[in-house]
Parts: sequence; structure tokens; C-alpha cells
Amino acid sequence: MTKIYEGSLYKRFVSRELSTESKIKGFLKLDDGWNYGFGARFSEGQVNRALSIHRFFIQLGISTTDAFPGMAGEISVTGYKDEYYLEYTIINPTTSSFVARKNNVIISQSFRIEMGAALKEMVDVVGEIWNTYGSLTHNTITIGDAVGSIDQHLAPERTEAFPLLVAVA
Repeated sequence: MTKIYEGSLYKRFVSRELSTESKIKGFLKLDDGWNYGFGARFSEGQVNRALSIHRFFIQLGISTTDAFPGMAGEISVTGYKDEYYLEYTIINPTTSSFVARKNNVIISQSFRIEMGAALKEMVDVVGEIWNTYGSLTHNTITIGDAVGSIDQHLAPERTEAFPLLVAVA
């Protein structure tokens, strides 16, 4: 049995991850009119896509995360790394938006684009973030693999492989 020390990075990583995931799952408990008579109910599919986006942030090394419900049923999943703020918003099953800021200045933004394109943009920005930390190694990630549990309707011919830069400790 592995002992997890109180101040360990592992313990902080896991509790942050579970905290955001629990919050996203909690969106299913919000009924129509959840915000002073306004606010649409969230579908299980929308919540599952948000959970997958959150896990994708974690895979990319962005472990400080949060999530926010939108009035029209959209869900925003956010990630934070030092001076960077990333926001991925799932608008509907096929459409997303992505915004990245560095020191509160927009460095990338796309609104109402196909989910795979938004994921690719997110990975490109995260690659730039990790590039600022120096030591990197190249891996390849396939959007079809990343999107598989997020967006079940993507056909294999619509997937794209691209390099992912991963920080080496």
C-alpha cells in the first residue's frame, strides 16, 4: 500500500481533479430554471463531454482546473498554469469554443467551431505553454483518440494526428 503524504503533489493533484469532476457531475442536479428562473437543464451527454475535456486537460499537464455551468446548457471547463488561463466551452454536441489568455491578454480564441478543431487549438496552446519551461519531448496524440469519449460521432477519416509536446521533469 502506498502512503500518500499530506503535502504531496500527488494528493493535491488528485483532490483538484476530483473536485472539478464532482462539480461537473453536480450540473446534472440543476433543473430547468436553476438560476433565478433561467438556465437550461444539462444533458448527460453534455456532462460526459465536459468530464472528458477535464480529463484531457489533466493528460496535457494542466492540473489546476474548474468548471462553470452556462445558462443555455453549455459547460465551460477551465485550466490554469501560472500566467495562462484556458477555457474550453462545450456549446452543443458538435460545437465548442476555446479561449486562451496569458497575463489576461487573449493569445488564442475561436468561437463556435467543430470540437476536434477546438481540441487541436487547445493542444497547440498547451504545447506553447510547456515550451516555455525548456525541456520537452515529442509524443503524438490523435484527435480521434482524444475525442473518442467526448464526441462519439467523429468518423475516423475526420481525425488528425499531431505532435504533442510533453514536459520532462
